[in-house]
This record gives sequence, C-alpha cells and structure tokens, in this order.
Amino acid sequence: MEAKKLKINCLGASNTCIIKTLDLETVRDVNYPVILGLLLRCTVRNYGAGGTNIAVTDGRTDSYLERATLMDKDADIVIIQGDGNDASHGVLPGAEGTNDIHTYRGAVGVLIDNIRRDFPSAHLIVLAGLPKLKPPKNRTDDLSHEDFHKAFIDVCRGRGIEPVDFAADPRFRADDRAVMPDGTHLSEIGCRCYADIVADEVRRLTQE
Repeated sequence: MEAKKLKINCLGASNTCIIKTLDLETVRDVNYPVILGLLLRCTVRNYGAGGTNIAVTDGRTDSYLERATLMDKDADIVIIQGDGNDASHGVLPGAEGTNDIHTYRGAVGVLIDNIRRDFPSAHLIVLAGLPKLKPPKNRTDDLSHEDFHKAFIDVCRGRGIEPVDFAADPRFRADDRAVMPDGTHLSEIGCRCYADIVADEVRRLTQE
C-alpha cells in the first residue's frame, strides 16, 4: 500500500501524547504522531495519554489495554509505544508466560493479543520504550526501568515480534539533553528523531 493512503493508530503514554513547545512566541502541540503523518503524508491518529500504564490498575480506567478498545478499527498499522509508566507506578512485573493483566508482562502480552484480534489485517509495530536516565519512583523493590524494558522485549519476542529498540538504536541518543531534556520526555528535536526512525519502519513494512 502507498504510504500516503495509510491509516495509522498510535497508542502510548506522554511521549506519544503531547509536548508543548515554544515557537516564535506561541505555544503549539508537538508529538511524534503529528510529525510521522507529515513525513509519510498519511493519516496518523494519536491515542496517547500522559501518565498511563500498560497494565490495568485499581482506581483507573486509562491503561493501554482499556484505551486500545477505543481506537478506530480501520487502521492499516497499529503502533504501540512501550514501556508505559508501569515501573514508576509500582506495577508488579509478573511471571514469564502470565496473562494477568494487572502485571506488566501479562498486560503487554494480552495487549498484543488483543490488537492482533481487533485489527486482523493491520501491521503491528511495537516500539520498545525510551531509555530512562532516572530511576523509577514509588517502588518497594529494586527493579529498574531497564528490568521493565527487558521484560517488554522478552514478551514481544515470545509472541514473534521483534520490537524497534530505541535503547539499542545508535540514531537515538537518550543521553543528549537536546533530545530528552529531563531524561524522561522527548523534546521537539527528540520527537523528530523518533518519528524519523518510526517512519523508516513503516516504509519497510509497506515495501515488503
């Protein structure tokens, strides 16, 4: 399919949602899905929500799993941006092979399964989350963002998906303050770098 005819759904947390940036004395919204749509000249829908987990947690209804059911079903490509905020929100990692959606591994696996079920003809692109330069907050154990990152990749591979791993991609430098000023969130420069890499993956899929 020609890239310009594509419809793409992007599911994620704050780095998918919105970044406010000052440009010529005006504040405007910048995010990687907007830039991706401009690069590919296609329809890109943003289903990002700041501060959200992949796992289902008590007292909240905004997990990736719950929001995935709200996405338009005519997408040609669905993009999941991990790793969510689960590490910082005290979500348990879960055992290997679990389907418990209140644990991290279980929620990631069920999310992939649900996307494949609900979008049977769509390509699925999974983005292994951005490297974090700060330790996760609100944990009573010694697990790190890297532990959740590795768990995310393991679950994806267990379901036959090789994620785009930004922690291992030399084109993306999380330690560059121009890219991630606070060590957690993308700047506009970071969004553009991120979108370039995602666009390359979309082009690869559409040319196969």
